Amino acid sequence: MLDVVKKKLILFLSLFIYITLGLITLIHPQSEYEDFMPLSLGNRWVYGYTQVGEKDELKDEYAEEVVAIDTINDIKYFQIKVSKIGKDSRTLYFYHKRTSCDTLFALYFDDETGQYTEIIDAIFSMNVGEVFSVKNKDDSSKGCMRKISVKKKSESNIELFLSNTCVIDAEELIVYKKGIGIVLKSYTWGGQTKLLDYSIN
Repeated sequence: MLDVVKKKLILFLSLFIYITLGLITLIHPQSEYEDFMPLSLGNRWVYGYTQVGEKDELKDEYAEEVVAIDTINDIKYFQIKVSKIGKDSRTLYFYHKRTSCDTLFALYFDDETGQYTEIIDAIFSMNVGEVFSVKNKDDSSKGCMRKISVKKKSESNIELFLSNTCVIDAEELIVYKKGIGIVLKSYTWGGQTKLLDYSIN
C-alpha cells in the first residue's frame, strides 16, 4: 500500500514539474531569435566608423561591452558601456538593452526629464517586406512614427531598415548576425559602422 502511494506521489510530482517547466517555456521561451543579439556579461563588440566617399578612411573605433545587469521598473536589462578606443580613449555613455522572445528593446535615460524611455530596436521574427510602426514616446504630439522594415533575411542574418517620419536623414540599415549581434550599420548621411572584432561568452 505504501509503495503504491509513493509511486503515485512520484508520478504526480513528475507531472507537476513537467507541466510547470512547460508553462515557463510558454511564458518566456528561450527563443532562437535572441541569438541575433546575444546579451551576456562580458560580451564585447569593437566597431570602426568610416565616412563613405572620403577614401573610406577609418575615422573612429569604439567598443560596446555588457558590464552589468540592472533591474529598472521591475524589468531586467543588460547595461552596455560605449567607449572610444585609441589615443583619445574614454567612456562615452551607457545604455541598456534586453530581449524578450523575438524583440530587442533599448532603454535610454533622459537627463532633462529624469525618465527612462524604452524603444523597440528590432523584431527578429519579421519577414522580408513587413513593416512595424510605433509612435515615438518623446514626441507623439507631433505624430512622429518610428518604422522598422525587413530588407533581407536568412537563417543567420537579418537586415533591418529604421526610419523616423519626423527626422530627416535619420535612416539606418542595420545588419544582425546570429550568435554575434550587429555587424554593420549604414547611415543615409554617408557614414558606416562595421564590426572589427568581438568576444561572446
